[in-house]
Parts: sequence; structure tokens; C-alpha cells
Amino acid sequence: MLDQIYKNYTLIKDSIKITKRSVFKNYNDLYQKTSIANERIDSVTSSLDSAQADLDDLMILALYSYFEKSLREFVIQKFSTYNSTLDSQIVENMNELSKKEIDRWKMNELIDLFNPVLDPRKLGDIKQINKYRNWIAHGKKIDNPPSATVDPKRAFDLLNWFLLELDKL
Repeated sequence: MLDQIYKNYTLIKDSIKITKRSVFKNYNDLYQKTSIANERIDSVTSSLDSAQADLDDLMILALYSYFEKSLREFVIQKFSTYNSTLDSQIVENMNELSKKEIDRWKMNELIDLFNPVLDPRKLGDIKQINKYRNWIAHGKKIDNPPSATVDPKRAFDLLNWFLLELDKL
């Protein structure tokens, strides 16, 4: 699924590039009944650049949302199959509580669970994606920008790596 999300992103990104090229070549008949019909080239170019920036941010949200859902499902699945020496009712109660409350668990803490078995540097980079995602999702507050921007390709590569590593555990 993460692959498909990224594939769709690259298709839309390429469409923006093609549109930009066609604008510079004055293929005006292509734009009939569109929002860019009768617009000046510099205005269309500016709008397409803005659309690309918004697309990049939306892609970070989409990729991270899928990653978050997958990680939470993995943790619940592993927890519920864990064999314990505790009384079975206690384990069942813990499973139910975990299923009910996992959406409240902080993503950075869930990611930290894997520090002993996965590359901590990459996990730190994934936490930066989380911080950037939160910044986007909460309105891109100018007074509290993230320390680094995140490129959708880098986000895809890191999040995909993590999910592939989960499959090995």
C-alpha cells in the first residue's frame, strides 16, 4: 500500500511537470474549461509551484498515516500473541486495554520500542518525519517550524524500510 501511495504521488508530480512544460509551449487549447485557462504564464507557473509544495506536504501526511496505522497494528498483533507466564485473564485484560488505548500512545515511544533491533539513526530520522508531519497537520505554525524539512522520497524510503523490517520480526 505504501508503494501505491508513492506511485500515485509520482504520477501527479509528473503531471504537474508536463503541465508546466505545456504552458511554456503555449498549448492553450489543452486548458479549456480548466482553472488555468486565460491565465498568464507566470501566474500559472506560480500556481503549479504552490500545488507541488502542497502535494509534497500531503504526501508526507499520507505516507505517515499509513505507516502509523501499520505500526500500531503490528504492536497490537505482536502483543496479543505474546506468550506470558502471567495469568491468562491478566494477559487478556492487557490485550483489551492495549487495543482500546493504542491510538493514544505517542508515535515516538512506539518507534523507540525498536531501538534494540533497528538502526537508531534511521529511527531518529523517522521521528523527524513524525515531527514534520505534525507541523503540517497542525497548520504549519511559523513560530514553531520543524528543524528540518522532509522530502517525500526520503520519507517513503525510510518508512518503507521500517515496515519491511517489521515483516522480518
